[in-house]
Amino acid sequence: MSTRSMIFVEVKAEDMGKTLKPNKNLIYAKGLRFADVDGWIDNKKTIPEAEIDKVPATEITGKYIGIYHHWDGYPEGVGDTLLNLFNTYEDALNLMLYGSESTINCEGEIEPYWLRGCRFGREDTPPSLHTEIPKNLNETCWAEYVYLFKDGEWLFDETYGDKSKGYNWQNLADHLAGMQDKAQ
Repeated sequence: MSTRSMIFVEVKAEDMGKTLKPNKNLIYAKGLRFADVDGWIDNKKTIPEAEIDKVPATEITGKYIGIYHHWDGYPEGVGDTLLNLFNTYEDALNLMLYGSESTINCEGEIEPYWLRGCRFGREDTPPSLHTEIPKNLNETCWAEYVYLFKDGEWLFDETYGDKSKGYNWQNLADHLAGMQDKAQ
């Protein structure tokens, strides 16, 4: 389901001003694989390491680094994946460095962002850097959820409504645990 989200990581002070490149070994160590979209989403293949190596380095100039995520952006989708597979600062920051994604899922697939059969290379969808998290995400990129990795935990909020006064951050782990309790 096309439930769009934005995912952010609060950058640690020691990483500010550095130029960082993603580390594919952190992804491969989790058993995840990068998928390439050749046409439509059901025609996947593994991206060669040489293509992943082409991802440009990012100079960390903002307090927050973020990416756009296109599919299954609700807490039970990408939220669950972030919580379970990208639960350290190093892993979360590394994911941001790869740039915007079409899909990040627990089946082990990470696909670069694409739209209507047009393929964008990873070099075309770099992460965004911000001094603060934008408050109009629902209007600018139609994001329905926003995620933030801060102080060792994932937080989230729905982006509907007026966010001019800021976000009402909720702990993602607590939210998902509460949903499991209700389902039982």
